[in-house]
Amino acid sequence: MTPMLRMLLCFGLSMGRKTAVLAGILQKPTIWAEPGLVIAQHMPVIIWCQGSWEAQEYYMHKEGSIDPWDRQFPLEQKNKAKFHIDEMSKDFAGIYKCYYKSPAGLSEHSDTLVLVLTGAYDEPSLYVWPSPAVTSGECITMQCISSLGFDRFILIQEGKYNLSWTLDSQQLTNMLFQAHFVLGSVTANHNGTFRCYGCFMNNTQMWSTSSNPLDIQVSESSALQHEGHTIANLIQMVVAALALVTLVVLLLEAWHSKRVEKHVTRRKTCYQNESKLSDSSTKHGQTSQGEEARTIARLIMTLMLRMLLCIGLSVGHKTTLLAGSLPKPIIWAEPHSAIAIHTPVTIWCQGPWEAVEYLLYKEGNKDPWDRQLPLEQKNKAKFQFERMLKGFAGIYKCYYRSPAGFSERSDTLVLVLTGAYIQPSLSVWPSSAVTSGESITMQCSSSLGFDRFILIQEGKHNLSWTLDSQQHDKMSFQAHFVLGSVTANHNGTFRCYGYFKNVPQIWSTSSNPLDIFVSEPPASQNQHHIVENLLRMFMAALVLVTLVILLLEAWYCQKMGKYSIKK
Repeated sequence: MTPMLRMLLCFGLSMGRKTAVLAGILQKPTIWAEPGLVIAQHMPVIIWCQGSWEAQEYYMHKEGSIDPWDRQFPLEQKNKAKFHIDEMSKDFAGIYKCYYKSPAGLSEHSDTLVLVLTGAYDEPSLYVWPSPAVTSGECITMQCISSLGFDRFILIQEGKYNLSWTLDSQQLTNMLFQAHFVLGSVTANHNGTFRCYGCFMNNTQMWSTSSNPLDIQVSESSALQHEGHTIANLIQMVVAALALVTLVVLLLEAWHSKRVEKHVTRRKTCYQNESKLSDSSTKHGQTSQGEEARTIARLIMTLMLRMLLCIGLSVGHKTTLLAGSLPKPIIWAEPHSAIAIHTPVTIWCQGPWEAVEYLLYKEGNKDPWDRQLPLEQKNKAKFQFERMLKGFAGIYKCYYRSPAGFSERSDTLVLVLTGAYIQPSLSVWPSSAVTSGESITMQCSSSLGFDRFILIQEGKHNLSWTLDSQQHDKMSFQAHFVLGSVTANHNGTFRCYGYFKNVPQIWSTSSNPLDIFVSEPPASQNQHHIVENLLRMFMAALVLVTLVILLLEAWYCQKMGKYSIKK
């Protein structure tokens, strides 16, 4: 029975391994770097790769190097390996992926890890306007400036939020290059230290030395504003109380006058025959004088009520100004923000009902680029372009004027013109029809030397990606957009465009449309899993039956031995 049990166990293990390969359950490894992805020159860094417990060896792939770039055995009793870099240098900056080898074969590659070196060039300078201490909801602008002709500047917030922004540089003078990072409606999340870096487009993983640190402090509305709100509320309550008292006095005075008139009428009826003419004249004179006095009192009270109401309205208007309640307008473009050349487009600006004029600002102009009156009975204005031209492409903001003053500017609207250059080509590998969870690569290529390519998904999800172009040969430039672990959200039509960095709002003609179909895993795989589970259950049952037989055999032998001894 023992050889039979060993055979069944070996058979079960081999079946388990085969069904694992059949199911394709080799998990994709995870890759990360410690202490982080942005490493100063000459500092140590460790790249970790974590995969399966069955992994026998881990491989590191570095883009542009011979594969594998390095290999390591897993740590003892751990399902991961570490690749240690003693001193960070230019040679180690780049894009990494890892994978592993197991008895079932090689796993797929991990997600991408971009390792950046800092300290390759002189540091830029970082400034803030209007102040590093601001109130929540306000807008600040950070200027990163350098005498080196960097192609891009990167702004990074240190700490738990780990926010970052990237902008193309703009030439300020013959010797200075800069970028303006506008942070609108700051919140408590922006509290912390900011630094900026510069880099060149031909090597985006090598950055300059960090700029001077800049600490931003975002506070809630100041106590003075709260005190102003309290005073304003008290004034409004007092005015409302005075108005209420005035109304009560007027009602009482009207009720009293009516009662007196009824009393006088009764007296006239009762004593009409006994009264003398002179007495009647005297009473008539007194009644006339009383009515005149009451009329004057009514006029005075009416004037007082109007005055109090006017004061209340003016105080309410002033407290609105004190509270700074002018809402920021909303800006958008129809039909959308990427417009084909010679196609009409409308920019909308929506504010409050009190707005009397809307103004449109275009980056690069000092004065308002255009101004419009609000539409009838609507709290918005439209700025119509009958034909989209290169001169209309750019960055827009809008604001409005009301009796309380000018509002702050809206968020940014980037209006893009398409059709300025010949179209690139878009292709996909391995196929446009894939299963959910798989990875696809889209290649956008052109004979024009575009600085960047943009991949856009049409439809409700409105996803987009931007990559620097790479020169494939003397006549071809391209970019590879890797979409890992696609889902049903990636179903739809994709197009790509190219543009030059000196005019980032002017794009090429759209590429050919590419339809992607993402389907769920086929039912055959589920059937494989069912068969595998049935096989495993059958093998477990055989092993259990064998163990029971062995136990019964041992028990029977022991019993027979005792019986022989007794005899």
